[in-house]
Amino acid sequence: MHGQFMLGVVGADERTRALGLRLGASSPFKEGPIRLCSWAAGPDGAEAEAMAQARATGVPFLSDWKSLLKDSQIDAVFVGGAHAGRAAVVREALVAHKAVMCPLPMALSLEELDAIAEVADGRILLTPSDLSHTIAGKKLLAEVSTGSLGRLHSVFCALRERSGAAAAVFEDLGWETVDFILQCVEAPLVRAQAFSKRLFGCEEGCVRASGTAWVPGAAGGGDDAVAFMLRFEGDIIASGEVAQSLAADSPSPREADIDVAGTIAAVRAEPYKYTVNVWSQDSRALSQRLWHTHPVNEMLEVLWNALADGRAEPGILQRSRRLIMVMDELRKSMTG
Repeated sequence: MHGQFMLGVVGADERTRALGLRLGASSPFKEGPIRLCSWAAGPDGAEAEAMAQARATGVPFLSDWKSLLKDSQIDAVFVGGAHAGRAAVVREALVAHKAVMCPLPMALSLEELDAIAEVADGRILLTPSDLSHTIAGKKLLAEVSTGSLGRLHSVFCALRERSGAAAAVFEDLGWETVDFILQCVEAPLVRAQAFSKRLFGCEEGCVRASGTAWVPGAAGGGDDAVAFMLRFEGDIIASGEVAQSLAADSPSPREADIDVAGTIAAVRAEPYKYTVNVWSQDSRALSQRLWHTHPVNEMLEVLWNALADGRAEPGILQRSRRLIMVMDELRKSMTG
């Protein structure tokens, strides 16, 4: 029987906000196996947002993340916030003998990953993604791993977020989209090609067909859609799409479509859509109920299992290395 493990958070984003709701002072889960005990601003300098999330959660706030790592009562650190700077936090947390969970990407380059690898031996290091830790995404990956689809022919993965998102769309959504594909396909990459375009942005004052105001696209006039194709050995083709294309008032901040086809069967998943349909007697759907459980809940389950077992996730560095290399290839091939 294990007692509570103490968790510290570094950085702030939508994922850490969901984590705060799960483990905060007003949550019924606050006395569960993982207890949130402190929060710190990350190296991205977004101190105000981190402080606001800490206060809403009801835990002490530290302006310096290095001070959080010095706390001997903390067993694990959850790293969020901007992608840049995460690798430094992950490395220092491992040096401080903390278990680390850092959603993708934990490193932006092979150099950053090598620095983490130098100190990662025997440590608990987890790097999940929202897409892989949705209920549907996790089940689809499990189905592919069993081999029940037969030899894979093709994989399609599309991830979309609300129009007007500030981050560059490929850096914001590409990491977990490409990672999901690579978890399905183990074969070596032969060729990568990507195409980017500004498709969904509009000048202020433009309106949608529904009559609601259109929020301008990516900040600075950047491209808001990227399509890409990956060819693997064995003639396996994977295609992907990431876009800031959802309406600003979309009930869900994200949508995803995934199709995986093999020689025996094919499977389709829509991880951010609905999980419950209520049908009438004449087979008409009366309502579609959105699934509001955030993927961070599954991440906490994974973290708890790792802490309880005292074991690191196998192959995590190799998986991250392959992902970084494919992302680099796609960036180099990108045309507009």
